[in-house]
Amino acid sequence: MKRIVLIVVLSALVSTGLKAQEVITLSQGHNVKTEKVTPLYRPTGNDLRIAIGGPVIIGVEYNRWLKPWLMVGAGTGYGIVGCTETISDPAYTSYGGHYHPAINETESIPGYGIPWYLEAELRTPKYKWSLFFNLKIGYGIGLTHYGMYDEGSAYVGLDENGNTVLGDVSYEWKPFFMLATAGFGYKRFSMGIGAGVLGGHRSASILLSYDIPLR
Repeated sequence: MKRIVLIVVLSALVSTGLKAQEVITLSQGHNVKTEKVTPLYRPTGNDLRIAIGGPVIIGVEYNRWLKPWLMVGAGTGYGIVGCTETISDPAYTSYGGHYHPAINETESIPGYGIPWYLEAELRTPKYKWSLFFNLKIGYGIGLTHYGMYDEGSAYVGLDENGNTVLGDVSYEWKPFFMLATAGFGYKRFSMGIGAGVLGGHRSASILLSYDIPLR
């Protein structure tokens, strides 16, 4: 009888110990922090890129990573848009008898507006550190230019008969652009420099960007 009682007591102690261990294990499990694993290769999928630099001063882009090394997308924002100013003055002789030859001058001036563009990017596939080459092709909608005169007729002077001589001032937007930029990236941050064609003229480009994944 004593042996039976001893066996029952030992069984109860073992069962209680196992339950206590289970409770401790579960309790500890709730306190375990999940570690964020950095991927080895850049994840595919969609992301939103916020970019600053020039000639696209600030841009918001929707991009899709088809492969860890290949991205395509589109963007818009605010930036520099190509513009030219043309000044045409007729030839005339002033009241004092001085002859003024005709003038026809065209020059590039600062212009700003809204660029719309498509882009593609090649990048080494590792996620943490990478090198990239980015190409943008787009069209800029001009909003503001900084010409010396208002568009239309402009006062030039008085001729020998005392009549007013008027010239002509016109502005033309040069909306197409293409930019190539190369640089490096760390995780989702990128920076680079490059060159391209803006409104028919060569232009430098600068890029600082951050990618926000879209789930």
